[in-house]
Amino acid sequence: MDCMESRRQAESNSRTLASEELRVSAIVDALGMPMHEKIVHLVSLLRHLGWDTTASCSGHATRATAGPYVIIRSPAAHWHYASTDPRNENRMRESTNVTMRQAAPLLKIVESHNASAPAGAPLLELRHVGHAHVRLCFVNCDFDRLRSESEMRKVLEQRRAEIDRLAAALERIALSSVPLIPERR
Repeated sequence: MDCMESRRQAESNSRTLASEELRVSAIVDALGMPMHEKIVHLVSLLRHLGWDTTASCSGHATRATAGPYVIIRSPAAHWHYASTDPRNENRMRESTNVTMRQAAPLLKIVESHNASAPAGAPLLELRHVGHAHVRLCFVNCDFDRLRSESEMRKVLEQRRAEIDRLAAALERIALSSVPLIPERR
């Protein structure tokens, strides 16, 4: 790809990303509440890069798990739900394996992000959460309920800064002409 073609591709990716951000900003939950402003950019980037997000939160200092998080559905979700017997353990195990293989490119980005994180920064992880979904969240977020509200406010601000740092890395990838994950079929 020559320089001009690469520049045109980056401009096209930028327009597509802006359109995705508008679509994501219009999403509302079951209560009619809009998506949290502080997570819209990350969700837009993930969707632009080909991952289907199903839930997200920018965080709350007063909840048991403060967040932020994004839940991403693997294309394996459709395959998993096609099972005639939901108790079929082999099918569920294979669905989990397929989900984690499909999440591998994002896992590499998260690992690289964590490796370059400043000392003491909260670390991100991908967790398999069943039914062909993974959750992008923070390591040790299960212990949030043990923190005071004032501690949680500080932790939440640190986590939001890490989400912004991850979004910046994903944006560089999104604006490049290199596909991150294979086209869906």
